[in-house]
Amino acid sequence: DIDLSAADQNGDGDGFIDASELVNAINDSDDNPGVSAALVKTDGTTTIMLTSDSTGAQSAFSVSVTGHDASNDSTSAPVATDVS
Repeated sequence: DIDLSAADQNGDGDGFIDASELVNAINDSDDNPGVSAALVKTDGTTTIMLTSDSTGAQSAFSVSVTGHDASNDSTSAPVATDVS
């Protein structure tokens, strides 16, 4: 589990975590189980790409959010692609 409670580091003090803060929190976490995050910009849209340091089905990972109601954060759900 990666704790995002201290991830709002961009200095705006709004209490929200933007994409770059999320990427930094994932990559800098001591509890990171071997996942790397990167911002990828394609056709003017920025997304977060997650990759495992290992390959194969035994290295699969999942993403979940607790403690936050994201129902109003986006007009569409993210798409996950299994590339293992």
